[in-house]
Amino acid sequence: MAHDFDVTLKQLIQESRGVLLSTLLGGPVDKWLNVELPKVENPRVDLLARLESGEHVHLELQSANDLRFAQRQAEWVVERA
Repeated sequence: MAHDFDVTLKQLIQESRGVLLSTLLGGPVDKWLNVELPKVENPRVDLLARLESGEHVHLELQSANDLRFAQRQAEWVVERA
């Protein structure tokens, strides 16, 4: 069920061209990049945007209270460093 919500939320964000999204990301989005990171655990980012400046912004969405959210984010940093 949470996955269905994530898909809908991602679509709404990607189709948004509003000032709020540009302000949150630090600039206008040039292109949304579809990212699946192959691994046994199949970790993937929720959304990845390339801004017009060339920078990439990684967004993680959480639709419910998950006590492991901070730990999952820390694992992203450690594994990708």
